[in-house]
Amino acid sequence: MQDHSTRSTAALLLRLALGAAWLAHALFALVALGVPAFAASLAAQGLPLALSWPVALLELVGGVLVIVGVRGPGAGRRAASRSAAACT
Repeated sequence: MQDHSTRSTAALLLRLALGAAWLAHALFALVALGVPAFAASLAAQGLPLALSWPVALLELVGGVLVIVGVRGPGAGRRAASRSAAACT
């Protein structure tokens, strides 16, 4: 049986990992690729070019919010499932 501290620690580690992944992807899109190249990669997937800045900024802000723990564990589970669904 798991106790509360084990679940809290596991939730923290998962939150840090997911937030770090989002931050890394956002920084890669903004700094390494640059927004024009990121926009081109989004366009290759069928998304409008106008979404490049909002997508990169949402990943950046979303990563920070996940790490901080805004909206609690339920929001983290929903975000993780949406990320997993987007990858398939």
